[in-house]
Amino acid sequence: MNELTLSRTMSSLEIAELTGKEHFNVLADIRTMLSELKIDALKFQGSYLSQQNKQLPMLELDKELTITLISGYSIKLRHTIIKRWRELEEGEHLSLSQFIDTNTLFKSNLEIARLLFDGNPAIISANIATIKVTGVDVLSNMDVKLISSVQENSLPPSGVGVELQMSGQAVNKLLTEKGYQVVHRDHKNKPYYEPTEKGETLSEMVDTGKKRGDGTPVKQLKWYSSIIKLLKDD
Repeated sequence: MNELTLSRTMSSLEIAELTGKEHFNVLADIRTMLSELKIDALKFQGSYLSQQNKQLPMLELDKELTITLISGYSIKLRHTIIKRWRELEEGEHLSLSQFIDTNTLFKSNLEIARLLFDGNPAIISANIATIKVTGVDVLSNMDVKLISSVQENSLPPSGVGVELQMSGQAVNKLLTEKGYQVVHRDHKNKPYYEPTEKGETLSEMVDTGKKRGDGTPVKQLKWYSSIIKLLKDD
């Protein structure tokens, strides 16, 4: 029988859902762990589309790092994660017929989703519904990356600063102080920023087209123009 071998990872988003923890807190836990292990978090950087169709950051871990992460969690939460990994491993080798059935289910889900949504939100909804039934992420297996269709202009901190008559550095400091973003350091101690839950719907992570020395893409956090009024009013 023909078999398809699927590469398994667990995202910070799924860990948050399984444990009931806030995604922001799970991301912080993972970064702390990777920092202590002296592993560059950017190697595990991924992204997902929120319900508002915004591209947001997440991290994807293999089994070893996932188990390392949850060693500090409660027994109940550890059990939940380990149980999920067992489910993933049991479904790791799918027969060709099972894979075709999964894609058929995805197409059916997509037809229903398109009655409610247009574009990427329909595809994402269909994929989520398929995962719940089969445990298979169809889009991930196809290496599909969806791009946000939001049309509002996005600006780098320096662009926001022009409107606020501030430097880009001052804008980053203000965004951090107001709880819209958090600052991290890469392996060269250079700062990079990610949105908090408060800032997720007001920003997007944009691929700059550049790559770091280890091959990981360089992404920049940009802000929709609506952030300017919020910062003025705060």
